[in-house]
Amino acid sequence: MNQIYILILILILILKLIFFELNFSTANSENKIILNNNFNLFKIKQIKIFGNKEILSLIDLKEGDKIDIKKYQFEKTLNILLKYGNFKDIKINIHYINNEEIILEISSNERDYFNTIEVIGITEKESKLIFDKDFFKKDLNDDFLKRFLKRINEFYEEKGYTNIQYKIEKKNNNNLKITVKKGNLFKIKDLIIEGNNFLSKEEIKKIMINSLKEKIFVKDKFKLDKKNLINFFKINGFKEVKIISEKIKKINSNYYLLKLKLDQGNQYFLRNFYFKGNKVFNDKILKEKFPSIKNKIFNLLEIKNFVLDESNTDSIISLYKKNGYFNPKFFFYEKKVDNNFIDLEISILENKKFNFNKINLIGNKKVKDSIILQEITFSPGELWSNKKMIKSLENLNKLDLFESVNFNYESNNKKKQVDINFFFTEKKNSEINFKINYQVPDLFGQFLLKINNFSLLNFLKFNKITYGDNQKVNFLINLGENLKKINLSFIDPKPKLLNFSKFQLNFFSSKEKKKNKIEYNKKNFLNEENNYDFTKNQYSMKLIKELKKFNKLEFNINYDSNKKSFFKNKNVITKVIEKYKNLNFQLFFNKKTIDKNQILVKKGENLKLNSIFTLTSSLRKKNLKKKFFEYFKFQYKTIWYNKVFNNFFTKIGYEFGFILNNNSNNNFYMGGTNFEKDNLNKENFIPLRGYYEPNKFFGVITKKNGGVIYNKYISELRYLILDNNFLKFWISNFFEAGNIFDNYKNFSILNLKRSIGTGLRLFVNYIGYLGCDLSYRFDKTLDKTTKPGWKFNFIFDKKF
Repeated sequence: MNQIYILILILILILKLIFFELNFSTANSENKIILNNNFNLFKIKQIKIFGNKEILSLIDLKEGDKIDIKKYQFEKTLNILLKYGNFKDIKINIHYINNEEIILEISSNERDYFNTIEVIGITEKESKLIFDKDFFKKDLNDDFLKRFLKRINEFYEEKGYTNIQYKIEKKNNNNLKITVKKGNLFKIKDLIIEGNNFLSKEEIKKIMINSLKEKIFVKDKFKLDKKNLINFFKINGFKEVKIISEKIKKINSNYYLLKLKLDQGNQYFLRNFYFKGNKVFNDKILKEKFPSIKNKIFNLLEIKNFVLDESNTDSIISLYKKNGYFNPKFFFYEKKVDNNFIDLEISILENKKFNFNKINLIGNKKVKDSIILQEITFSPGELWSNKKMIKSLENLNKLDLFESVNFNYESNNKKKQVDINFFFTEKKNSEINFKINYQVPDLFGQFLLKINNFSLLNFLKFNKITYGDNQKVNFLINLGENLKKINLSFIDPKPKLLNFSKFQLNFFSSKEKKKNKIEYNKKNFLNEENNYDFTKNQYSMKLIKELKKFNKLEFNINYDSNKKSFFKNKNVITKVIEKYKNLNFQLFFNKKTIDKNQILVKKGENLKLNSIFTLTSSLRKKNLKKKFFEYFKFQYKTIWYNKVFNNFFTKIGYEFGFILNNNSNNNFYMGGTNFEKDNLNKENFIPLRGYYEPNKFFGVITKKNGGVIYNKYISELRYLILDNNFLKFWISNFFEAGNIFDNYKNFSILNLKRSIGTGLRLFVNYIGYLGCDLSYRFDKTLDKTTKPGWKFNFIFDKKF
């Protein structure tokens, strides 16, 4: 008997030697390559095709070829056949005849192709939401059918349909008919949570709002709600909470009952926490990064945020990373003390300091490397700093030259170095717009050219490539029968001239023709005053220097000229009047510590020192014996913002200004909230609520020709009522006091016109500010007939 067993074993071994099989497959389990031996070089004696014979013409093998089994890329052949698109379930079998010859077997099935797919049960509106335009550009085969049904299934499941059924019918000529039955909506009647004695039913509904708000069951939303529920328990000290079971009970054909069973465990409190492994920063420094959390509810998620949140510049990981530590590690170990208290150990593996090494710029084809590098706040060889990385990204995005700016790191642990790779997607360099507008009584065309990445140096050298230096050019022309405007501006955000931060040139010219009907006065003469050309020219040069983080110095040279030319009906000029001509210089200092993106400013300071002066014509002719300034203006304005407590904020400010050697064209004006006058500098109008604008006939505090010296005080207490991304709403109680004088002798810091009031402000995105003020004036006005009383102002400031 034993001999028979031995003979059987020997036969099995011989068969294995002849037909030994070794199998492996690609990522697609339906497509396989099967090998039957371990030898290397073999001759293909025969190639057997099971299925479509067309496969033989698509592969680079034929009978009689010799191939190295181990080196030949059968998977590549398999992928080529799959990409061809007509085949599926491809298998390649290799059978060994002897030590020199093999038989190659290739089997496959053909894909099903359809001429048309007819779908019943889906509306045209739903179809547009389910499928994008490019979805139907692919071949209508069985792979397409799988994707097709998957899209439909995902769409209706997201809407709350969970019992979706399909009926697929094949018709003649390879036409397919699919009937979709989405069934009834899975509506939630109620949610019951067992094992919970911490939260009320109303609190649970607020947490699971995604599932319970619309009362429709959607798997993904329900999954998110369960995660939110568990996290809510954890941040309230229930660190061992878990969902034991979940059940869905059908109440009727339309409604279901959801049941969750919780094991909430004990509520834990933090008794103490300490650090281990910290050598660079002692415990005192690290504990300052935490608020007072001892003996409070144990919230590991919050603690981890204090440690690991890199977006928080005050976290522990940010402290390490801005001091050269590229990859610090943090581990959290909990130890139960008594029944409900935990001691927490935060173990720190600081690792070594790293240095910046290479800076690689990828994707900037039109923006010069030098423009990008001057915005990067670190250099090769410097200590690693996460703070500098964040600042560099902010600077690069502010350039407004890129659709996106991304980066990655390549670290060398041996050399303790980090290479930074920046990836850029550039915006379009220029924009051209042309449109026709109608503005009564004129029809005019508008042409706008904007170049965002201009290079003046290349342009002057007649270089074909006129971009790369991040200089900006805006050219606007408005042409009509009665109105012509030309505006040209050039901006260099980082000029090399005297190391300024910004250089800007502006040229503006307009000509307006006013034609009225022919009018004759009593003596039958043409009234020329109603027919004239008004020409306006403005030229300016601006230099800006960033002094420190919040300080800015600005120097401007401005030239303005206006000219009125009166004419008769046939455009014959009768006389020319030089209406206005002015060359002035401006020196402006600004210290601004407030965030410019804040709608309601909560904290910071805004200090402005502004001086404008005009040199006398005698000085320009080098005659120094006469006065130095023909005109000089100085203004000082400061406002402090601060948080008092919770949603209460204060605004306190003072303003002072004076003018020397002035004609009455550029005086100060005070009173009201909105005042306009020809050639009036906006800075020369000082609002004072409760009183009327200087152009009114009553309730004014400014004389007709304005004043030469003024001062003003302001204080506000603001309460923020509503604050979200879309809109903000607050109330403001204010007290203002100020006065304006037409000579210096009458000036007094105590002789003030006072007002008090309250106001509402609403800011809506894409609309702007809406507001109103109700103010009471305490003091008499210049007309002496307007008594103290109330005044209402409405505010609308459109911003985009």
